[in-house]
Amino acid sequence: MYTNANNRRSNRLEITMPISIICRDTNNSELCILGQVLNASRNGLKIKLSQFIPRHSIVYVSLPLPFRLRKKDHFKEFYETYAEVIYIKRYDLNDYETGIKLLDNPPADFILFETKKNPLAQFRELLEN
Repeated sequence: MYTNANNRRSNRLEITMPISIICRDTNNSELCILGQVLNASRNGLKIKLSQFIPRHSIVYVSLPLPFRLRKKDHFKEFYETYAEVIYIKRYDLNDYETGIKLLDNPPADFILFETKKNPLAQFRELLEN
């Protein structure tokens, strides 16, 4: 059942790639945050962000996840799904390590995000800055 000493169900792959996260701010407005994946598994990601997202928030993520780590979208360039923020650690004013659990579907009572921006355009914007 568990694969390693950390009691994880699947091994983590040390990987670096950009990630786009859509979440809601305190005014319930949609906000897009760009970050960096630090490691990944089929069930979750550890990411570095410059903004705080509260624990248990439901977010929409888009990233070029390797096919072997995907549960769906095996033929798309970007893997897009909902996720739940499991933990967040602050290291500095604009430096947060965030753990997210990838969800197969958003919770039934969740109001879906209206803004699903083009991930390729977002990543190009990230690389230009």
